[in-house]
Amino acid sequence: MAMIRLCTKPFAIGYSPAHRPDRETYNNMKRFLSACLLGACLFIPVVVRADDDNHQQNKRYYDRDAKDWHEWNEKEDQAYHRYLVEQHVATHDWTKANNKEQRDYFRWRHSHPDVVVVPDGH
Repeated sequence: MAMIRLCTKPFAIGYSPAHRPDRETYNNMKRFLSACLLGACLFIPVVVRADDDNHQQNKRYYDRDAKDWHEWNEKEDQAYHRYLVEQHVATHDWTKANNKEQRDYFRWRHSHPDVVVVPDGH
């Protein structure tokens, strides 16, 4: 009596045991796809950060008395130097000012709107 061997593999068009990838091929594919995914994950933050360059130039400072934020840009820097002149204080950079100086400036700044402090065209 002849034994009939049943195929236990799912039927697929073009399936042939000779074309079946071996374990090493699967591992190589997994390594390649993992490397591509890792590369994409490392590359995306670089692209996003490159798009955000203009926002990094202007820092923000919190005024805890008025509970608001001040964006430090060219206009704010001009206003700060005008404040120093009015207060008869030696000119120095904002980052060198201590907390009391910064709080005093913020109080002065709230009482001097942009139109008065830094007129357009200057």
